[in-house]
Formats: sequence, C-alpha cells, structure tokens
Amino acid sequence: MIVKMKNTTINGVENTCKLSGFPYFSYLGIPYAKPPIGNLRFQPPQKPDELEEEFDATLEGDDCIQMSRSRPGTIGSEDCLYVNVYVPKTEDNDRLKPVLVYAHGGLFTYFSGSSNYFSPDYVLPHDVIVVTINYRLHVLGFLDLGLPDSPGNVGLKDLILALQWVKENIECFGGDPNKITAGGNSCGAALLHLLTFSPATKDMNLFQQLVMFSGNALMRPAVTNSVERAFEFGHRLGYRGKNKEGLLKFLKNVPADELVEGLTAYHRYLQLENGGDIIVLPFSPSVETIEEGAIITAETQSLADQSVKLPTFTGLMSKEGMFAFYLDPFVMNHLREDFTTCVGRMLPMINDKILPEVADMIKLYYFKNKDIDFNSGKETIDLYTDVIWTRAFYDLSNFKDVNEEKWPVFVFHFLYEGPLNCYKKYYPVITRLMDGPTHDDILGYILPFKSDIASRFSSKRDIKVIKNLSALFCNFIKTGNPNGDNVSVNWKPFSQDQPNFLQIHENMKMCNGYINEDRYKFWLKINKIIKEGKIENNETEEE
Repeated sequence: MIVKMKNTTINGVENTCKLSGFPYFSYLGIPYAKPPIGNLRFQPPQKPDELEEEFDATLEGDDCIQMSRSRPGTIGSEDCLYVNVYVPKTEDNDRLKPVLVYAHGGLFTYFSGSSNYFSPDYVLPHDVIVVTINYRLHVLGFLDLGLPDSPGNVGLKDLILALQWVKENIECFGGDPNKITAGGNSCGAALLHLLTFSPATKDMNLFQQLVMFSGNALMRPAVTNSVERAFEFGHRLGYRGKNKEGLLKFLKNVPADELVEGLTAYHRYLQLENGGDIIVLPFSPSVETIEEGAIITAETQSLADQSVKLPTFTGLMSKEGMFAFYLDPFVMNHLREDFTTCVGRMLPMINDKILPEVADMIKLYYFKNKDIDFNSGKETIDLYTDVIWTRAFYDLSNFKDVNEEKWPVFVFHFLYEGPLNCYKKYYPVITRLMDGPTHDDILGYILPFKSDIASRFSSKRDIKVIKNLSALFCNFIKTGNPNGDNVSVNWKPFSQDQPNFLQIHENMKMCNGYINEDRYKFWLKINKIIKEGKIENNETEEE
C-alpha cells in the first residue's frame, strides 16, 4: 500500500500475522530526525530533511549502536533515529484508528523498536495502529556534561521528537492523532512516565494514555553525578585533560564501536565496584543544568506530584527480582559478604546513621535467621522484586489523585508462566528452576519477539492468555478502559479507598488489596524510616 505524506509517496509492504492470518501493512525505517552523526553526536535531535518524492519503507533502519548479546562486537549504527509503522488492513478506512506508540526497554543500553523484539502480530487484529521507535542509548543518548553541545537526556529528547512526528503524520496512515497511547517496558516505561511530569512536555499533549510494564520513572532517582561519570569513562578511553570542553571534543572523535566496547568494560567495572546494586548504569537520565530545552529539571520524585493524570495501564511480574541474577549472577555472594553495604547501594537516599539498623530489619524480614547461600534464591528474588520494583510501583499508585474519575489506574499482577515468556529462558539456570514470570515476561503475550510468535501449534493455554491480554490491552488503547464485551472480567481501577489489582494467570480474577500486601506494608514502614531519618524502638521488631 502507498501512503501520501506531505510531498512524499511512502511505499510499504503487505504482511500477515502469523497466528491469526490477519493482513496488515508495514512502513519501515522512516526517519523522524536527522542522523545524529558527526558534530550532531550528543546533541538534541533535529527535524529531518524532507524525504525524496518516493520513499522505500520496506526495510527497517539500523538499531542504535549497542553491544551484541549473541556474538562479540557491536550491532547497529549511530544513524538510527527511525520509526516503524504497522497498519491493519481493513475495509473501514474512513474512520481514524487508535494508535499505540511503543518505547522499548533495555537498561538505556540495549534493544530497539525492531520487529525482531516487538512484533505487532497480536495487536493489529484489534484494529490498532502500532508505531515502534528507536532512540539513542547509553553514552550516546545520556551523556550529560552540562554544555550546550552535550546537555544530557538526548535519548529522551529523541522520544519527544518521535512522538511529535507521530502526532503530525499518523493521520496519513489512517491513525487518530488525538487517540495516541504511549507504551513501554522497563526503562522505556520510565522514559515515557518522565514525560508526564516534566515541565517542558506535560502540556504538549503528545499522548492521551499510558501503558507501563515492569517499570516507571520512580524506580531510581535521576542521576546527579553525570559529569563525574563522564570523566571517569573518558579517562578509561585515554582522555587526560581536566575540562569538559576537551572531554566532549575527545568523545566526539572516538569511533562509535570503540565508545560502546569501552562502555561495556566500564559497566562491568561499576558492577564490581557496586555489588548488590543490580541496576548501576554508566549513563542514564540525569538532572539537567542547561535550562534551554531541559526535560528533567529536578529530582524525579519532586516533579512527580505535578504530573499529568492520564489513564494508565500498569503492573508487575510476580518474580521481577529474577532480573537480579541476569544482571549479576553473583548477587547472592555480594549479599552474603556485606549485606549492609548492598542495602545502602539499593537505597541511595538512606541516611548512613540508620543504615545498619535498616539493613538488619530487611535481612531479618526476608532471610529470617538463615545464612544467605545457594539455597536463598527465592528470598533474594523477593527482596529485589520489592526494593526495586514494588516500592516504585506503589509510589505511582499512592498519589492522592488516583481515582476512577480523575486518574484511572488499572493495576495488574502477571503470574502466568509458559514457553512464550520472553525473557526467563535467557536467564541463569538458578532462575529457570524457579516458578513464576520474570521482568517483562508479559510481552511474550502482547508484543513478542518475532522468533517467539505463537502459531496454531501453540498450546491452548498460551493462546487463551494471548487472547485475554491482547483484548484487555487493545480495549485500553481504544477507550482508556480495558473492559469490554470481549473479556470475561470486570477490571476495576485502583483507588485509595479500595486498592485492588487484576491477577493474570491462565484465568483472570480481581483481587482486593495490594500486590504482595504484607511485603508492601513492610516497605511502607521502611520508607517512613528513610524519610524521617530515624527509627523508633518498636519499628525494629519483626512484623
């Protein structure tokens, strides 16, 4: 199918969904920004030049350069700021279709919007347009030297420009520019969440609804030591100067593959130096000091109370903390050797005076009086599930305005485990032997890897979960509410008066209260202690 966009004819290709046979059109590798190469490296994205009269959109653009996870060396390139647009083929072409714009996760370091990672096969049959985005990663996307040519958060600014491109052009593809849902997993969810409370973007109306899987912007404070990290990284690559301008010039001239390979070594060093903190990253979103074009102007927690209240579809996997073993297979060794130091790294906001007692409280709660050893996998998973994901998740849900009318938030807890769970299969043996889905596993039933798309040979259980989840997900994209005639459950939004969540297994059911409620209440107590900077005598007693 041919699409007319401004002065350009865009040529796509027709495909069919593997499971359903549903037909759709793909428009791949469309640039939404100038290639961020040469002098544009580390700078905010610029609008692209006009496309030629005929544009071939039959092949995907490159991933943003990153280390390969399957072979030595890098994949992708710096010329990577592209979108893919997937359009259902239907007879009803007069009515504008709702749109899902998806931002990938990957620790601000890996993955892309490629259909190899996020296939739209389960969404398109619901008459929803899908747009996937590439944005700059790691040092290329999040170097912040506090200089006009390196202001920080350019990967986040890539997302903003991509969303503006969608809003301006999606009607050419039959999409409704006023019915855009932004969705993301892990750090992609965090970046989109940031846009709802950044003073620079919250009034742009870039999207009207939000989906967040396994993450949000409150998981970890925005970085404030970005310049220090940049110099440490530059010195490892050979820079010997002491001023920011010299460092920027040096980094601009390092070949991209050498930057990324050096970054991988630096990341390993940081992990060894910060054992126990599983998400220590060389470069990630930072508090910007250059005012012009700034997106993050203060600590995220202080900005969050001013957020735009959008209908939200969000939840957690039951064993998010398995991700700890994937990021650091020696995580239990770190906990056993120096539990107190590990807790301090997990909770960077804690006062050193109360750290030892808080660490003792946490150790007693999760590990009782047992030694931490190879048999402590379940307890370790529960600890990391709560300290990284559950705490941040209920920071989102505890805002005073969450209610059905002003701010409907639909909360789920994903418990299903099957062969289509997309990430657990790649984890160390210790986690594959444990029950439960891990970080981002729900994507295997909504936006799967291309290699993992279900077929007519898949089990009835897997097909049932795909149908249930895709119906809930697409109902939300269409209306801001996941309920409808095509689902068998009445999913009630979360509220302070009646906290609840949808438990998603082979069958679905509404549950009253909070996810992992006893553990949630324990962390309410810990958060209170951290905020007040003191411990009352009765708080050290085990609940």
